[in-house]
Amino acid sequence: MSELFYKNQFGSVSLTIEDNIMVAQFKGAISSGIVSYFIKASEVALSKIKTPHWGYVSYSEQADAATPDALKELFIVGQNFHNAGCVKSAYVLKSAIAISQVKKLRDSINVTEPLSDVLFDEIKGAHQFVSEYLKSYQPN
Repeated sequence: MSELFYKNQFGSVSLTIEDNIMVAQFKGAISSGIVSYFIKASEVALSKIKTPHWGYVSYSEQADAATPDALKELFIVGQNFHNAGCVKSAYVLKSAIAISQVKKLRDSINVTEPLSDVLFDEIKGAHQFVSEYLKSYQPN
């Protein structure tokens, strides 16, 4: 699938599907405009996934944080992804604020796995982690 991309004066987001893994790359400040685009692009991307269970990688080492309004929207996105079959996520984050926001988002959808278990220093490790999980995933 080709990359979906949006940029404004605050930051940017790109989205790709690699196998059954959605990869989002956020950079800069994550504004409501960026999240609105991400929501629309993720709907397009999800239509390309041909399995009921999939994974998500946030490659956002250059992201600062989400604005308060954008964070509210991201909480909804997190719940929607969970409901749409996302069974494993991994993150590449450097910003302490972004890490705190992702932890709160995961808590809001009752993900009990510690964030530290799915936080990586680089994209390759994050992608491999999700890919290996999906290979052995067995629904309850």
